[in-house]
Amino acid sequence: MRYDKNVEAQIATQQQATMQVQTAIAKSKEAEQRALTVEQEGKANAAQAKWDQEVIKSTEVTKAEAARDVAKLAVQTAELNKQQLILEGEGEAAKKRLAIQANGALEQKIDAYVKVQSYWAEAFSKYTGNVTPQFITGGSSGGTRNGATDFMEIIGMKAARDLQLDLSNK
Repeated sequence: MRYDKNVEAQIATQQQATMQVQTAIAKSKEAEQRALTVEQEGKANAAQAKWDQEVIKSTEVTKAEAARDVAKLAVQTAELNKQQLILEGEGEAAKKRLAIQANGALEQKIDAYVKVQSYWAEAFSKYTGNVTPQFITGGSSGGTRNGATDFMEIIGMKAARDLQLDLSNK
């Protein structure tokens, strides 16, 4: 059926107005859906960021705990090394003490005796003066004794007495 042009124009205008309302409603619903989508995406991004931070936190905590455990082991190792050194030192001291008791510190006394003898012998070798007097009055007890021999014997006896050394055969 055909209507007058004015009526058809009114129908077209009315149809166009209805279409605009429907389009506006659709756009409104689309905007609402987009808002919901953005909100949900924001929540998802926030949750993802939170869990990313949790991963970093747990990694750092694990590293710190590992470092603490390594430090504890280092302290235990140092303590055991300390105990070992103390025990070794005590054992070495006991060994030396027993050796000295067993031989009367003979090695140490001989070492000291040799050093003393070498010191005075070296000093005596550098002496440029007269060992014996040039003129002797009175008698002699005989033999070929002189001041140098007497001096060496005196020094030797002094060293033996200082070291409480008994050089006699037993």
